[in-house]
Amino acid sequence: MEKRGEGVPIILEESSRLSGRTPEYRLIDQSELLLTIHAANPTDPEQDEV
Repeated sequence: MEKRGEGVPIILEESSRLSGRTPEYRLIDQSELLLTIHAANPTDPEQDEV
């Protein structure tokens, strides 16, 4: 429970690093949130280090 909420910063950082694009959060209505995570760039040599 101590590490609760740490996943979002990890998702943002790693997704940005791997794809070069920031994930997009969009509020659809009062109860739904859409998260778009872009695919990793397959030509990035650093991707193989993950």
